[in-house]
Amino acid sequence: MTIVNQSKLKAQGGGVAQAAPSSLQSGSAPGRVEVTPILPAEPEKPPIIVPSFPTGVLPAAVQHLVEAGAEALNCAPDLIALPTLAVLAVGIGTLRKVEVKPGWEEMGRLYVAVVAEPGSAKSPALALATAPVHAAQAEFQAGGGRQIVSTDSTVEALSLVLQSNQRGILYQQDELS
Repeated sequence: MTIVNQSKLKAQGGGVAQAAPSSLQSGSAPGRVEVTPILPAEPEKPPIIVPSFPTGVLPAAVQHLVEAGAEALNCAPDLIALPTLAVLAVGIGTLRKVEVKPGWEEMGRLYVAVVAEPGSAKSPALALATAPVHAAQAEFQAGGGRQIVSTDSTVEALSLVLQSNQRGILYQQDELS
């Protein structure tokens, strides 16, 4: 009978274990074998190389916002540019349509998700990118106007907001789950 010391395995990081006769300790209980884990070397993962966001294709004012914001927040321009594109799409809303082919029209809908490592300034970048639409929201609501931003994803809440705003809204979440 072999008894494996599970706590020792856990303390040493788990992994594949191998028992060896040389691991018998003098004075240990008969039949008890201390097991030393043999961990395979983890292969090195190649770095993921992502091309930079092409800020040069943005309108001049938006390009300045993205580049200056990225420098100020010390983050990738993508973290500001992508939510900014979503804000611009909200500005277009349902006012303009593109005829993809005869009989098939699409409006300015854009679905954006920013995925990055913790601590990469996602939340401050999102706040910077959406600040103009939040300012407009405050003005509209002060004047009794329509809602253009929502953070409530329930069907009931969104259906009420969309009924009163046929142009569309910005649905904003800081965390995806």
